[in-house]
Amino acid sequence: MWSDHISGEGGAHPGQHLVGVSDSGDRWEGIIEAPQGRSVNVSAEAVGSAYRVPAEWVSFAAGQHPGEQYVTVNRTPPAELDPNTMEGMWARLVRPTVMPGTHIKDAQVDPATGGWVAWVVADEDKASLPVPNRTDLVGALRSTMTLVDYQPNKSDPRKAKIHIMEKNPLEDGVPFPGPQVLKPSPGGYISIGRGVSGRPARLQLFDPVLGAQHVFIAGVTGSGKGGAVQIIALAGHLAGMAIIYADPKGSSNPDVETMAAYSAIGDDAIKALRLSYAILKHRIAESARLGRKNFKATDGCPWVMTVVDETHMITDTATETGKEAVFILDKLASLGRNLGMTLLIVNQAVNAAKLGGDTAIRTNVIQGGAMIMLRTDSAQSNLVTVEGFEGIDPGAIPAAWNIEDEPLIWSDDLPINDPARTFGLGYVGSPGEPVQMMRTWVLESAAPYIRRDAIIWPRDFTSWDDRHQIADTPVNGDGDAPAGSNSDWGSGGYEPPPGGGFKAPQEPAADAAVLDCLDEALGVEMPKATILALTGLNEKTLSNTLTDLVKKGAIERVKNGVYRKNP
Repeated sequence: MWSDHISGEGGAHPGQHLVGVSDSGDRWEGIIEAPQGRSVNVSAEAVGSAYRVPAEWVSFAAGQHPGEQYVTVNRTPPAELDPNTMEGMWARLVRPTVMPGTHIKDAQVDPATGGWVAWVVADEDKASLPVPNRTDLVGALRSTMTLVDYQPNKSDPRKAKIHIMEKNPLEDGVPFPGPQVLKPSPGGYISIGRGVSGRPARLQLFDPVLGAQHVFIAGVTGSGKGGAVQIIALAGHLAGMAIIYADPKGSSNPDVETMAAYSAIGDDAIKALRLSYAILKHRIAESARLGRKNFKATDGCPWVMTVVDETHMITDTATETGKEAVFILDKLASLGRNLGMTLLIVNQAVNAAKLGGDTAIRTNVIQGGAMIMLRTDSAQSNLVTVEGFEGIDPGAIPAAWNIEDEPLIWSDDLPINDPARTFGLGYVGSPGEPVQMMRTWVLESAAPYIRRDAIIWPRDFTSWDDRHQIADTPVNGDGDAPAGSNSDWGSGGYEPPPGGGFKAPQEPAADAAVLDCLDEALGVEMPKATILALTGLNEKTLSNTLTDLVKKGAIERVKNGVYRKNP
């Protein structure tokens, strides 16, 4: 056929012969060789005419020299021209406007979603893939935000993975499989949920070499922040971390409060940050004294996780303690990692204005650790510069699944279905992990998994017995500001109050005072008012101390306001 119509005498391109043909049924391939000294100039139109197929079904690729060229002739429409294939859909709908210079490779049916999965690849003349606007990409594919997932490849800028789903496998939720999924890997990674690909959604809590890793969770009310916080805190608790919990809202997550070594809620939330800061300063001093380069967690010196819920409330610089909170968080974010101190920031937004104007907090936590982005303000997408989050619009994550289109004309005969909420749906990114659409495990309460006998505190912190006095004392930043520095040391314009150093506690060590009091009346039930009178502690200190001692099992709460110590 080739000789009769193309390369022979009277053919369209005499002397340009076809060799090395292989036939796979739906197409055949070969090599065109031109006479020596001439280049191949066979046209797709000539080949299409000879074999009675459209010219678009004929493709060429360069050979090893101008006198050689590879030719492919399809007997059926190639995938990129078939509108029923993913390649064809991409070439027709996405490539022209949303992602020019790209094509689809290795498209295949994904049994997990009932849809397609494929590689998006940059064309040969492109150095890297363009960053798509996710909303435009979803619109071009004629789909919805919950049915398209685009994952840039962290190691290859010319490649990304895309899922186009018939049904999102995360819609029904993934029940918490059990505490075994929260056991850190040797590299400090935990599974917080499931990705659309079926791969676990992981983040790194700590690095055996680099130290603690910070975590930032962004999401509006109802997006699932509380569930994510609960899962991460439970992982830290089960891994032997000492948890310090600050909750300015006062009712965000009682289970985290239960597993915490120290917690402060409501207007007292700043106290938890003061205590974490004291631990940080102690570890800085000990690290210098011992010449320690890298942190190694031990039973006597454990990892410490400081959880700050609704951070914008505690960093409001218009409040009395807002600037102090910004100062402390800046120190924990910038210095805590190599001292074994993880900072978990939970906030509705990412922007610095919501964090007391401190871009350092946002940068050190997000750039240096893990990021969980749930449904939040669309403007936040421009503030997250972590690789893999490019183009993600968190405002486009719907609040509910299967939102019905409003009919043009309403009728009372039309049934109204109740949509299910998308809480926990979002994206997670961590060093070395792909940024993928994921949903956190569905865990109503962590209470059944809390090991109350294993709630630990940082035993290396020698002033732990004085924690309540430390928490009551505003941070004055002694030794933090370098000589000659002005009031912008730290961040947020916070100027530490004068005085230098934490004030020596005026009260007796709270734990020891309470235990001594109950030791003298072993097994006897004693009202709180009696303990207050015998110990001389103030009301707040006594309340916190009694709660801590009950958690540790040192004493027993017989009933509300009545305690005893058993043999």
